[in-house]
Amino acid sequence: LRGGVDVPLDQTQHVAGQPLVVNAIDLGAPAADMAIDAARARVYVSVPTRNEIVAIATPGYQVVERIRLGQRPTGIDLSRDGATLYVANNANGTITALDLNTRAVTTIDVARALGTGRAFDVVEAAPGVLYVSGATSDPTHHVLMRIDRNAGDAIQTFGPAEISSHDLRLRMDPTRRYLLITDITNSSVLTLRDTADPSLAVVGSF
Repeated sequence: LRGGVDVPLDQTQHVAGQPLVVNAIDLGAPAADMAIDAARARVYVSVPTRNEIVAIATPGYQVVERIRLGQRPTGIDLSRDGATLYVANNANGTITALDLNTRAVTTIDVARALGTGRAFDVVEAAPGVLYVSGATSDPTHHVLMRIDRNAGDAIQTFGPAEISSHDLRLRMDPTRRYLLITDITNSSVLTLRDTADPSLAVVGSF
């Protein structure tokens, strides 16, 4: 994937005599995140400066759709059942839920809980239970939020999450119990929080 920059063939790296880059897809601008939808043979890529989620068909790796859901879509995640694409919008403080079967769009407002419009990343930990990272009005503090879609999109805030002036990237571990958190400018530090603990306790930092 690339943001409008050609990759000269003579500069392509090779592994075992084969080109490492086999296809370059022009997104039009730099990407922020991606989610893989194996059931639909799609890769979804967020492109914040174009306010787009780019859908790429596999195999073939061709852009088949450009979806506009919010302002500066950044972090994205596919629900565990594969039916919903969640998008954190980093300019208007919302989480967008796109039903990939019906194309219905639901918007969850998190700006009031954040105190800013900067929702950065989103992951689904359990069916209908989301975790979101975002910036507060204090530039040195970022918070985590739990959104329970099974309880009317109830929001619980934990924070400050980490003492950081930068955005926090979220992932779930393979067991779907532990929330992995990295500072995008200091990826040498990895923090684990236990989603089974109501307080979202820190259980490790590496």
